[in-house]
Amino acid sequence: MPNNLALNEEGGPGGRGAVGGRAKDRWAAVPIARQACLAASDNNDRMTADEKDSRLRVIVIVGTRPEAIKLFPIIQRLKQSQLLVPFVVNTGQHRDLVEPVLEMAGIKADVDLGVGSEPRTLNGLVAAIVTGVEGVVEDLRAADPDQDIPFTAAVLVHGDTTSAMAGALASIQVRLPVIHVEAGLRTDDTLSPFPEELNRQLIARIACFHLAPTTENLGNLVQEHVPATRVFVTGITGIDALQWAADMQ
Repeated sequence: MPNNLALNEEGGPGGRGAVGGRAKDRWAAVPIARQACLAASDNNDRMTADEKDSRLRVIVIVGTRPEAIKLFPIIQRLKQSQLLVPFVVNTGQHRDLVEPVLEMAGIKADVDLGVGSEPRTLNGLVAAIVTGVEGVVEDLRAADPDQDIPFTAAVLVHGDTTSAMAGALASIQVRLPVIHVEAGLRTDDTLSPFPEELNRQLIARIACFHLAPTTENLGNLVQEHVPATRVFVTGITGIDALQWAADMQ
C-alpha cells in the first residue's frame, strides 16, 4: 500500500515567495563561499593550520521548518565526521521558521538565498531557488582549487518541499549527485498533496541515493524501477530530533 507519511510544506506557495534572478553582486562572488568553507574547517578541532582539509563537502539544502527539524541531526553528525563536512544552504523559503530551529541545534546556515523576501508564484519560487543554488555551486567550485577547501561531492535534500525539489533540479543540472532523505513516501496522486507528492516523485527521478524511512518506502521506489542497491532504509530522522530534544531536558 502507498505510504502517506508526508509532512506538507508550511504556508504553501505565494504568501512566502522568492527572490528573482542573479544579482550582480549575488554572493560577492567567491570570497563569501571561501570564507564560509574556511570557517567550517576552523571550527573542527581535528584540523590544524598546517593540515590540508581532505574531507568532501556535502551541500545541505533547508527551506522549511520540517526540513530543519529532520535535517539538523544529520548536519550535527556531518560536523563530527572526519570524511565529510556540511555546507548548509537556507533557501529562505520560510526563514522565520527555519532559523530558530537551526539556532537551537547550534547550526548557522553558511548561505541564505533569501527567497522569502517577497511574494512569488510557485513557478517563481522554483526559478529563484534553482538560480540561487546554481550560483552557490558555481562559487564553491571556483574556490575548490584552493588546497585548504574541501571538494563539493554531493547535495542532500529532504522530503517533498519546493526547496528540496528545486535544489535537486539545480544540482543535477550542474552534475552534482543528489541524496534524498525521507525518500519513497507515496500517495500515488500527484495532485494530493500538491505540490508535495509531485515534488517527491520528481526528486526520486533525480537522486542517486535514496534514504528511505521504512521497507515499505523502499518497496515503493523499487516498483518505480529505482535500483534497490541505491536505496538505504535509515528510519525517520525526526525520531533522532525528538531524542535530541528529550536529552536536552
